[in-house]
Amino acid sequence: MLSHQGNRIFRRFIIRASAEGMSIRDYVRDHLLISRKLLAEIKFQGGSIRLNGEPRNVDVSLHSKDYLDILFPPEKIGSGIVTDKTALDIVFEDDWCIVVNKPAGLLSIPNEDPSESSIAGRVLYYFLQKEYPATIHPVTRLDRQTSGLMMFAKDRYSHSLFMKQHMHKEIQKYYTAAVSCAFPWRWGTVIAPIARHPESIVERMVSDEGKFAITRFERIRQNGERSILQLRIETGRTHQIRVHLAWLGFAIYGDDLYGNEETARKAERTLLHASGLAWLDPKTGHPFNCYSHVPEHFQ
Repeated sequence: MLSHQGNRIFRRFIIRASAEGMSIRDYVRDHLLISRKLLAEIKFQGGSIRLNGEPRNVDVSLHSKDYLDILFPPEKIGSGIVTDKTALDIVFEDDWCIVVNKPAGLLSIPNEDPSESSIAGRVLYYFLQKEYPATIHPVTRLDRQTSGLMMFAKDRYSHSLFMKQHMHKEIQKYYTAAVSCAFPWRWGTVIAPIARHPESIVERMVSDEGKFAITRFERIRQNGERSILQLRIETGRTHQIRVHLAWLGFAIYGDDLYGNEETARKAERTLLHASGLAWLDPKTGHPFNCYSHVPEHFQ
């Protein structure tokens, strides 16, 4: 259960039979996966841990159906993000995260100019309107011209759990892209390292000096001058899908960085959409899936 007390996040955990006899310390560390750093912050920066409503030593043993209440320290609202009152397109929301549709052309989070509009600013405004005392914790990010699903964690604790899922490849990200010409492969996998281009701070390239990157693809439709692909990335390198498809010789339609000027002029944007997202509930392990309809102009 998630709630808040003033400017602090409050979570209640019901102890299951599998944790019978564990100490509070072991339960917090091994079941809740609260880091030593966050545990110290709870202890010394305004948080608290209570067992059945009472403060107890962390060496005390737990019993089935006990309830453990954790009050997390206040979160500092980031000064580098300006709120944006534009309504969110919310696809999913629970006690752990919120998943929204980001429009093409909108930043995920502000860059050098903190006053520039971003989806993070819209989420922050939504939190403030709900009187939810948390700042922005992006779990996934998208390039400015990429539309589709983005996930934000509800607080730093849930963010740490989603980052562990990232590490164990339990968060799956699916994309839909349109490429020019007839794409020759029905399905396949690109395994090619990606590095920053030596003559650019923005552009990336396939290079033996780069970081490991893997992209899986399937051609789902061919329509005249375009092929529609569904892709899943197993690593999260900057511009990964754009770089890998361009390296194959089939840049994304409208990509003015890795493609050609002709398709960039024809398309208003890079035709890449984050169409699917899958993850595990941090508490129960139950799988969740979200989908976002591909814009009509991809066809």
